[in-house]
Amino acid sequence: MLKSMTGFGRAEATVGNKKITIEVKSLNSKGIDLNIKIPSLFRAQEMPIRTMLSQEVSRGKCDFYLSYNMIGAEQNHILNQDLLDKYYQDLKSFSDAKGIANTDQTDFLSILMRMPDALVSNKEELSSEEWTETEKIIKEAIAAYQEFRYEEGKSLYND
Repeated sequence: MLKSMTGFGRAEATVGNKKITIEVKSLNSKGIDLNIKIPSLFRAQEMPIRTMLSQEVSRGKCDFYLSYNMIGAEQNHILNQDLLDKYYQDLKSFSDAKGIANTDQTDFLSILMRMPDALVSNKEELSSEEWTETEKIIKEAIAAYQEFRYEEGKSLYND
């Protein structure tokens, strides 16, 4: 049966404390052009993702999007309190030395939160179990994409 080069597939699932969403879409094009957008947490898995896509997409401009949202109250960032203390002391000393009156401490807080490295990221590693589950979601999205192409091809054939 005829398959269209235009397609779209989407899959979502929860893996651990992450809700993972994957979208695959393609448009007509002579060769294969894979465009992959993934968060840095998944950067090490880019080549396996490219391999999975290139096995299923032979031609066309194909966009692959992977995103995730943390579920629950788990923090991705923490305040860098030692550095903020140092910034505060420096700002306070500077304002005292220059005779700048600061009656509202929240002014310092808003300044401090914009300072470099005020928030530090908790670098999270992708576990092998999370990657295995993510691969399944990718395969679901690709299957939905292929189904879309098949239905589009059937419609084109009927026309």
